Amino acid sequence: MRAASLGFGVSLACATGVVAMAFPGRPEPWPVLLMRRSAAMTAWAAASVYASGFFAVLPDTVHCVRDDGSVYSGEPAYGWMNRASASLALAAAVLAIGAGCAMKLRARESTVAS
Repeated sequence: MRAASLGFGVSLACATGVVAMAFPGRPEPWPVLLMRRSAAMTAWAAASVYASGFFAVLPDTVHCVRDDGSVYSGEPAYGWMNRASASLALAAAVLAIGAGCAMKLRARESTVAS
């Protein structure tokens, strides 16, 4: 139940962010702000997917260990959660780094133009 409400909250935050970007009066620099918001929303999505897997299956891995030390394969249906959360986290990092590079480039261009 807790994971479902967390997922709903992240979905609501993402929808609010998309609607807010559609209204006029966007602050400048627009591309950098868009990349930062996208990085934040992607990070929230990664956390949501990981939390869903964490609360649905403990642990969220391919192999499970019993109390006596024996190992058995976990449910393969949950394997996508690991790949999805890792992919979303990587995308968030790339977006955040891209926003930083775009900000530096913009600052360099404004210094050269002055």
